[in-house]
Amino acid sequence: MGMHWAKEHIITAAERNIVKGYEDGTFRPDGKITRSEFAVILGRALNVNLDQSGLSFKAGVSPFLQLLHKERAYSGF
Repeated sequence: MGMHWAKEHIITAAERNIVKGYEDGTFRPDGKITRSEFAVILGRALNVNLDQSGLSFKAGVSPFLQLLHKERAYSGF
């Protein structure tokens, strides 16, 4: 991350297990993320309990996105 403007925020989010970075241990703060990756981050930030949602993983759509769609909070995926 070097001197990235969001470095301190990224460290805080990582300490709170909201973001975990990539498998190689890096963070790519200026990289693009997928809808599924965003859904995971948002779910962790909001402490969403997917185990009790009754949703399952289908065709690459994250359970959190399924929950948002079910609650009509998100459309267009």
